[in-house]
Amino acid sequence: MMKSSKKLTALLLAGLMMTTAACGTKNEPAQGSGSSKGEATITKTAKGFGGDVTVTVNFDKEGKLTGVEAVGDEETPTIGGQAIQELPAKIAEAGSADVDGVAGATITSTAIKTAVQEAIDEYNGTSAEIPAAKMKAGTYTVTASGFSLLKEMEVAVTVSEDKIENIEVLDNGDTYPFLEAAKEKLIPRILENQSVTVDSITGCTGSSTGIKQATERAVAQALAEGGSEAAAIKNFYKTPAKSTEQETIDVDVLVVGLGGSGTAAAMSAAETQYAANGNDASKVSVLAIDKAGKYGGTSCITADTMGINAPEYDKTYHGGKDYVDAKAMKEDWNNFTKGDAKQDLLDLFFDESGKTVDWLISHGFDYGQGSPEGEGYQYGGPQRGFTDEDIWYVKFQYTGQGYGNWKKETGEMFDSMIADYEKVGGQYLLEVEAKELIYDKDTNTVTGVKAERYDGKQYTINAKKVIIGTGGFSNNAALQEKYLSNQYYPLQGSWLMYGMQQNDGTMISSALDLGAGTYNIGMPPMVHLQGAPITLHEYPVEVVGDENDVGFWTQLPRRNSLNDFPNALASAAYALQVNMKGERFSNEAGTFQTWKSGPRYYTIWSDDFFREVEKNGLPVSFNDDLTCQGGIDAGKPLPVDELIDLCVKKGIAVKADTLEDLAKQLKIDPAVLKDNVDRYNAAVEAGKDEEFGKAADFLTMKIGEEGPYYAFVGASYIYSTVGGLDVNTDMQVLGSDNATPINGLYAVGTDSLGVLFSEQREYVTYGGAAQGWAYTSGRLAGISAVNSLGE
Repeated sequence: MMKSSKKLTALLLAGLMMTTAACGTKNEPAQGSGSSKGEATITKTAKGFGGDVTVTVNFDKEGKLTGVEAVGDEETPTIGGQAIQELPAKIAEAGSADVDGVAGATITSTAIKTAVQEAIDEYNGTSAEIPAAKMKAGTYTVTASGFSLLKEMEVAVTVSEDKIENIEVLDNGDTYPFLEAAKEKLIPRILENQSVTVDSITGCTGSSTGIKQATERAVAQALAEGGSEAAAIKNFYKTPAKSTEQETIDVDVLVVGLGGSGTAAAMSAAETQYAANGNDASKVSVLAIDKAGKYGGTSCITADTMGINAPEYDKTYHGGKDYVDAKAMKEDWNNFTKGDAKQDLLDLFFDESGKTVDWLISHGFDYGQGSPEGEGYQYGGPQRGFTDEDIWYVKFQYTGQGYGNWKKETGEMFDSMIADYEKVGGQYLLEVEAKELIYDKDTNTVTGVKAERYDGKQYTINAKKVIIGTGGFSNNAALQEKYLSNQYYPLQGSWLMYGMQQNDGTMISSALDLGAGTYNIGMPPMVHLQGAPITLHEYPVEVVGDENDVGFWTQLPRRNSLNDFPNALASAAYALQVNMKGERFSNEAGTFQTWKSGPRYYTIWSDDFFREVEKNGLPVSFNDDLTCQGGIDAGKPLPVDELIDLCVKKGIAVKADTLEDLAKQLKIDPAVLKDNVDRYNAAVEAGKDEEFGKAADFLTMKIGEEGPYYAFVGASYIYSTVGGLDVNTDMQVLGSDNATPINGLYAVGTDSLGVLFSEQREYVTYGGAAQGWAYTSGRLAGISAVNSLGE
């Protein structure tokens, strides 16, 4: 067993990038052609973190690089997006592809540099011959960054002299459902194609990247130890040819999306048709597809499901008594949403969500055991929501054990549901993306979808009924800009997300194109997290805990990292937060409040705070191992100037000598910012926040009278959009008149969740509402679709 050195691997990878084309010589015009070939613009494409990265390189008449631009629509803004933003300028300044990549964005950095070097080679009319590959046979164990920000993935790669023979994922911190799908699907493709540049598995991009990056590092080491040139790694950069195959499938019911809503819809449709045909599985004609390489979508990594009085659960665990006064809760819901929810849909949800919990339990879901003695976590059973006002016991938590690292168990619940689905004759296809609805305008009927498999195979799927449950449009900036409303809050713009990148609203767009109506599509997205808009990777992640001191979400020994400095400042409950106009907008210590500023906000600081942090550390620990790198413990002196300079360089902090200059840099009216700072300081001095009601315990940081002053950029991260298509009580999509159904088309989950809400208010905090609607609307849509097949 050969153990790799991180330093050696880094040097090998740096070397191979320097020799992507053998003719490369740093800092010479067009990599040293020495002759004028005239002005030119050359575009090249390479595989990045999430998908293709396209790079355009401009040359002047002397062959020097005059500009480099990179575009990668599928790169995540917080990871690959950093490389796209920062690296082209570095390359243009150096006049060469031989520059350091961006920390934490190795895959995208490599793609950009590879594409630039190919453009240089084309300009010079040279083509470097790829050296022969000879590896030293053996097993190489290396590490790489996967989905987890806290713990690197360890991978053992076994090679012969000329072939990758085996890949095994060892110790890691990645999330169970994603890693399992990546292992099952990606590793065989790497081995089959002998390529480390095969496409990542959609929905499992982080784990896929870890496996690919580790394999590349192991192969690079094996090549070096076998005496090969570093550029020989390019023998393992192969793009599989796209399939030209086409297939037509005919089915009664097609479900697009296999998240919570789609899985429920598929299961419900299949079992309804199975029962209607005398329990004959051969007569079930239900197909579900998903563009991801796994089923479960966002639902398999959530924690709870709203259920309002589950009859069988109540009978078993609560003496047959209701947990909730449904009438009073519905009144509370209507007050919260200002009466804007569709009453017939709200009534349906209140009547059916509890029955849905019972139904899920019958298919293997585990919500733990309640108790006839009482309500509350100590008794098991449904829980209250997230604020003091959320008194309703409707939040059924997976496993019944509260929040924590139950992702494996939740994934296994979906395994159970899918197994039941297949038993009654249901079928499904993963990595098949629905591209557009097939629509007969004359009859106002959706008759199927056009779809494409990951390898390019084309499908025409004809269906009598189509149910879309595709998770909203949280990863579609254009739809957010178009449909999110600024009427009540500044919502339009591109929101960052902590969720499923495949939820891009393609089916919602297709439905809108053929005349579908919407309901509250402009309402605030679902925001549960906030932090810095990018992730730093410049500093190490240090283990500071042991088996008795573990992270809440991961159950790993607790970590700390200076990379979380901007997250700590963006999330500090004791800070002053202002919106993009410089106005304070909420109680900074409140629950899920930053959405009120829209996609971005600022926290404001004065230098006296940082001088104190430099000596004595943060006043309050920042510990968030769910989205960060472990956090930063309070009381640890920090290198604040170094950290601030890095954040300024990254564009997530601004520094100025005066508040007026700070406001100008932020493009804010200086008078507005000063007025808000003065009012906040007055609240701190008084120990009472008349404006937003922040508790005195959090009114601890006054903005000083002397500069420098600082603004750190904060971002609200969304799980999903909320508003979407309009539906009736059968879950049929309604047309633009919000009355006439589009025949054959149904929408469930967050594709239609807006029917329960209001554009005037945010998503509720009762707990599990989106999941409750996902499963309930999916279950009801499956029944409705099958029962209407004869119409």
